[in-house]
Amino acid sequence: MKNWGKFLVGLIVIATCCMGIVACGSKNSNSNKSAKYNTSYEMENKKEDSGNKSDSKGMDTSDEIEENEKQDTGGNDRKIILREYITIETLNFDEDKDAILSRVDKFGGYIEESQLRGRGVRDEYSRRSARYVFRIPRKNYDSFKSEVAQFAHILHENSTTEDVTFQFYDTEARVNTLKIQEERLLEILKKSGDLKDIIIIEKELQQVRYEIERNTTTLRRLSNLVDYTTITVELEEVFEITEKIKEPEDLGDKIVKVFKNSVDGVKEFFKWLILFIVAFIPYLIIIVPLAIIVYFTYRRVIKKSTKTIEENTDKKSNEKDKKDSD
Repeated sequence: MKNWGKFLVGLIVIATCCMGIVACGSKNSNSNKSAKYNTSYEMENKKEDSGNKSDSKGMDTSDEIEENEKQDTGGNDRKIILREYITIETLNFDEDKDAILSRVDKFGGYIEESQLRGRGVRDEYSRRSARYVFRIPRKNYDSFKSEVAQFAHILHENSTTEDVTFQFYDTEARVNTLKIQEERLLEILKKSGDLKDIIIIEKELQQVRYEIERNTTTLRRLSNLVDYTTITVELEEVFEITEKIKEPEDLGDKIVKVFKNSVDGVKEFFKWLILFIVAFIPYLIIIVPLAIIVYFTYRRVIKKSTKTIEENTDKKSNEKDKKDSD
């Protein structure tokens, strides 16, 4: 009997614990459902009461939701800044430069920065170069690049992108919020009759308008960077166009490439050595005669001093012999 009593007591304890666990689980699920319902209900109320001052937090939340929806709608709403870097070699510097500038005008672009380095007066063999920063409308970027590639020898090109979607829409939402705040301050200012309150409201209004202007300027700058592609063009004048060689795949091709580069390096060395000697010839016309004059003058001085030393030595020797004989 005692064992049966203990067994019944154990069953009652286990049943009680199970009922408590089930009750807690159902309570948590009900509370979660209720929390979700309350959250959605509060969101709806905040959206409906966005014009009231007490529900300004709800208005900010709805702005964030709209912002996220805009970012998730696809590529049309994304704000991407595109920057392109192009290096061009040319045998006809003036012609290609004018052709590129004409294409910029043709496709509605403009020059943001330009730099031109020309040859010196005494160095007619130096090469010229130019550096331009163009702003081309995004819709015309591909057409501009394709036309330039038809006549220009593009040696190197690189492009980078920067996604400013979040920054753009965040700034836009901030501007909208500040404008609503400005309207409310104006309404309060109309109703206020106290001078101290008017001064405080005007200071706050001035600060809000400053923030609106600053964020609006940021929006314009971002829009301009997105709508216009920034293209940096390096135009270099060369005497010979660089051939685009494919990278060697196997060991034999690599050995041939390394040997060819070494031969080209030796040719380049002797070429510059010959040019150095030819450039140094006019100086030799002056240096060689001076060197000859210095050389013979030095020999004459040395010869004369040697002769003088020998004569003095002989004289002293004769004097010494004379004294010895006396």
